[in-house]
Amino acid sequence: MENRLSSTTVATLGCCLVASLVAPVAAQERPPEPEVIRRLANGGPAEWESGVVWSLAVPPEERSRELLTAMILALDRSLDWQIRRQRGWETGGHLAQALAATRDPRILPSLAWYAYNGAPATAVLVDFGHEAVPHLLAVAMSPDAPGDHTRAALRVLASIVAKHGPGTYGEELAEAAIFHLSSPPDHYRSRWSNIDSINPLLGAIALAGVVRTAELLARLEEIATTTFAEIEETSGSAFLAARAPACARAMLDRTEPPSPLCDPGWWVTPPGW
Repeated sequence: MENRLSSTTVATLGCCLVASLVAPVAAQERPPEPEVIRRLANGGPAEWESGVVWSLAVPPEERSRELLTAMILALDRSLDWQIRRQRGWETGGHLAQALAATRDPRILPSLAWYAYNGAPATAVLVDFGHEAVPHLLAVAMSPDAPGDHTRAALRVLASIVAKHGPGTYGEELAEAAIFHLSSPPDHYRSRWSNIDSINPLLGAIALAGVVRTAELLARLEEIATTTFAEIEETSGSAFLAARAPACARAMLDRTEPPSPLCDPGWWVTPPGW
C-alpha cells in the first residue's frame, strides 16, 4: 500500500487546501444551490470536486437540508474512492471536517473512517458517544481499513469508553482490542506499509485499558513485562518496543493518562484519573 501522510500533516494540508479552495470561491458569486447539488452528484471527478468546493463555501448555518444531504452522500462517495485507492480522499477529508460541525448522525458511518484526520471529527465522534461506537468498530475490524484509519478508530473508541463507559458494546470492544493486541506481525506488514507510525497496537492498548476485562488485563500485563528485544522481534518496530510496555503499565496502574506514552494528542483524559 502506498505511504500515507501522518494525521497531523493531513490535517495541516487539509486546512491549507480548504482555505485555498474556498477563499477564491467566496469572492465569486455562488452558483444556485441546485447546480451545486448537481455537481456533488455528478460522476465526473472535476465537476464533483467543483461541487465540493462550492459546498464548502456555504456556511453551515446556510446549508439547506438538501445541500447537507448531498454533502453527506459526497462524503460516502469519497470514502468509496479512498478504499478503492482512487482519487478524491483529500476532498473527503475536507468534507468530513466541514460536516463534523453539523452534529447530524447521518455523518457517523463515513465520519468514523475519517477519524484519522483528527479534530474536529474525533471530538464530534466522542461527543456522539455510544451512537458512534458501531461505526468505529466497523472501521477497526474492517479488512479494507488502512492502518491509519484502524489506529484512529481504536483511539477514539478508547476515548468514548473513558468518557461514556462501554454501554452495551463491552463484548465487541473487548474483541476489537484483543484482535489488535494479538494479531501476528505479518498481519500488519501485509496490509500497511509504515509499521512505525500506523501500527494500531498502542491504540489497542489504550482501548484494553479502559474496557478492562480479565483477558485484556492479563494481555496488558504480558506486554508490560515483555522486553524491548522481544517486542521489536515480534512487531518489527523499535518505535513500539520503546513505548508499548510503558503504555501498558500506565493503563494497568492508572498512574497517569497514557498520552505521553501511547497516543499523544488523541487521548481524552478520563474523569478522575
